[in-house]
Amino acid sequence: MPLGLTHTLLGTNNSQSQSYQYHNHEIVTVGKGAHQLGDGCIVMNLTDLIKYSQAVINQRLLKSQTWRLAFDLKFGKYGMGWMKINSWFWHSGQILGYWSDFFLAPDRQTAMVWLYNISPSGDAEKQWLNATDAWRESYLSWLNQ
Repeated sequence: MPLGLTHTLLGTNNSQSQSYQYHNHEIVTVGKGAHQLGDGCIVMNLTDLIKYSQAVINQRLLKSQTWRLAFDLKFGKYGMGWMKINSWFWHSGQILGYWSDFFLAPDRQTAMVWLYNISPSGDAEKQWLNATDAWRESYLSWLNQ
């Protein structure tokens, strides 16, 4: 493996955590499932996630031209795999109750990854997203001090 991701597996059944969702204002265990498709089945530990984050920040694995294309927002907010949210490039995913958010500020050589094993819903989801947007922006301001 080019990045040495030795603790990265395919299949949600390989997760160490259960997933949860809200149903009628109650938390319900969804389990791990057995999702096997690339859009939601990559399971990695924190060490491998850091290696992957560093590869993206330092634009390894792909040619420079391909990285430029990935971050070129030709389609409004969306490029080839990355979106723009305020000052950050962003990609997310969810399956069952698992969620992941990968934020990147390349000009500051900063990556931020948020992992969840419960799906927020309704007004709580909107409040959470607004609060995390504000927190990320204040974090970048803090970095500039």
